[in-house]
Formats: sequence, C-alpha cells, structure tokens
Amino acid sequence: MNPTVDAIAFSPDCQMLALALDNGSIKIINRTTGQQPQKLEGHTNTESGMKVMLFSSNGQQLASAEADESEIKLWDLTTGELLKRKGLKNNVFAVAFSPDGWSLRIVSASRDGTIELYC
Repeated sequence: MNPTVDAIAFSPDCQMLALALDNGSIKIINRTTGQQPQKLEGHTNTESGMKVMLFSSNGQQLASAEADESEIKLWDLTTGELLKRKGLKNNVFAVAFSPDGWSLRIVSASRDGTIELYC
C-alpha cells in the first residue's frame, strides 16, 4: 500500500514542499520540477503521524516532530542529514524558528503549557 500524507509544509520561497508520510519518512519535493532532492528518514512512530513540520526562514533546515513524540528533529535540507535531536520534557505541540533564519534557535510548546527554547 502506498503511504499517505500526514502533514505538508511549504518552504518560505514556495519552491519546496515537505510531505510527511505515514511510514515515518519526509519527502522534500521541488514544486516546479517535481524532483525529489531529499527523502528524510528518522521518525519511527508511524502510528501517531507527524504533528509539526516547519522550514527555517532561509529554507535550509526543517524541524519535525511526531504527534506523540517529545523530541524535535532538525534536518539539513542540502544534505538530508539529521543535524540535531532535541529531547523535550513533554510532547511537542508547536515549533517556531528564530526569524533570522541562520541561528538554530528553536522554541517549542507543549499541551501542558510548557515552552522550551534551545539553540
């Protein structure tokens, strides 16, 4: 059976599209050409689905977290490499990047009201 899409995110320039699939992978697709420059592998809980996916403002990184996961993954979209894993105290509900797009400052929020900032 083909995987289904759990979440979608556009890059800031609208040229790239991130598709979170129910098999735990994330496909990065060039919207204009249809080419798939990256396929990101690393999420393992395929039952819960992807809750959060967000491009950095410069479009070079992608943050992702599964619905019942207390970890944010930060990906380099040029290489497809997993740059960082950040374990949090609670499940991730929302993520935001620093607006400058170059620093790796990320803030996350959880359903219990906890907000965590990490660099």
